[in-house]
Amino acid sequence: MSFGFQLYLLICVFLTGICIGSFLNVVIYRLPAGLSVIKPRSRCWSCRTMVKWYDNIPLFSWLNLRGKCRSCQTPISIRYFFVELLVGLLFVAAFISFGPSLGFLVAILLIPAYVATAYIDLDTWTIRIEILLWIAVCGLGAASISALVDQDLGLVYGASVLNGKWIPLIHALLGGLLGFVLLNSVRVLATWYFKKRGRLGDDEEAMGLGDPLLLGVLGMVNGVAAIPLLIFLAALQGSIIGILWTLIGPTIRTRFERAESTEIEDDWVPPERALPFGPYLALAGLELLLWGQEVLTLLPNFKLI
Repeated sequence: MSFGFQLYLLICVFLTGICIGSFLNVVIYRLPAGLSVIKPRSRCWSCRTMVKWYDNIPLFSWLNLRGKCRSCQTPISIRYFFVELLVGLLFVAAFISFGPSLGFLVAILLIPAYVATAYIDLDTWTIRIEILLWIAVCGLGAASISALVDQDLGLVYGASVLNGKWIPLIHALLGGLLGFVLLNSVRVLATWYFKKRGRLGDDEEAMGLGDPLLLGVLGMVNGVAAIPLLIFLAALQGSIIGILWTLIGPTIRTRFERAESTEIEDDWVPPERALPFGPYLALAGLELLLWGQEVLTLLPNFKLI
């Protein structure tokens, strides 16, 4: 494959990614609000003017409009631009990692789900069951295809621990079970402990059920052996980002949050400067999806089960 053709494929993959990212912005806003992600067409949240097609071109339109609505000049958050760019770059990273393969197809089906999960959780402190089901279907589907065609898609780690045609599917099922049970146990124990110490009310919990479910579906994608690494990466990066967020979070948030932010469904208010755990799990899932082997080389003494 010539360099020119490789470059052409990368450009096509990037353009596909930013288009998916543009649609993902709609999903991130409308799904928690209970709105259709198909209709109506995009409108300015301030003046309600319908966005013309030439003002809805990924990346270009935001730059052309200088981040403002054409009709009322209301600022448009840079986050819309960033999500489009992020998904485009992640698609390119997936193509570089997997090449034109079944693994690449699975990756580009999972990347939007991971990004949407992270942003929706940041906005609403909830993890959508619709997206979790999508990730689970992709994970189990990939494991089944891997078993049927007897081909390693590069998604499941530690499959060599056992031998057999259906081992990828077994790893996926065990990963889903272990991921959910492990983090849900932490959730139950932490809730009991903090209630005993008087730090939680009778109807409060230390962690929502969405995080254990998310770790479970990530286990379906990467297999049971990846669960310890997913938890380690999420906890480590969560600690680092949490410290940075405490120091500079308000400044970053005012630049990257949407003006028409989605409201949390109930009266619960998250702690000031706090961040949910779901985005860190999604980030760890992305890292294992795209650079799993490279991550393992950075942690030579990390033992997978």
